[in-house]
Amino acid sequence: MASKIVSSRPQDKIIAGDPEIAQLALADLAKSGITDADAIKSLGLVALTAEQTLSRVKFNSRSYEIPYFGIDGRPMTYRTPEGKVRPFVRYKLLDEVRNGDGKTIKYGQAKGSGIHLYLPQLPGLDWKAVADDPAQRILVVEGAKKAICAFLRLNTPAISVDGVWSFRTPDLDLFKWKGREVVIVYDSDLV
Repeated sequence: MASKIVSSRPQDKIIAGDPEIAQLALADLAKSGITDADAIKSLGLVALTAEQTLSRVKFNSRSYEIPYFGIDGRPMTYRTPEGKVRPFVRYKLLDEVRNGDGKTIKYGQAKGSGIHLYLPQLPGLDWKAVADDPAQRILVVEGAKKAICAFLRLNTPAISVDGVWSFRTPDLDLFKWKGREVVIVYDSDLV
């Protein structure tokens, strides 16, 4: 049985972009236990057609765009090889996409856009205060939806890393780590 999206303002558009794909995105979030419409709206998600996704990340799949924000709440950006500044986003693919080895690809991002931590922008979560307070426990998870769910369910800030190489991001330097309790929550991926 799917979870129902709960909204205090049902007339509001919860996810921007294509309305039919927005419904698929909401269903995808609900499968992960993310059903609070006000929280979902605060994330700034955008539903995209397969054509729109293909033009951004070369995957022919419907998707939703997940914008990344810094500890100051401002959108993260990267510079293209042509020198243009673009927002740093990842795309949650909604259709089945496989790589050359047959492995399912769930997320995509623009080539050369770099590595960043995902810090969910949710009501009641002040990342600057969390970063500056080593008494505040932090969970480290793999995947944006897990980070969102951790805060909504446990009221504990969770940073998402998008794979093992995310330890190389300078975003980590923005946090005071000495004396902080950090819980690493591993994925159940098989090796």
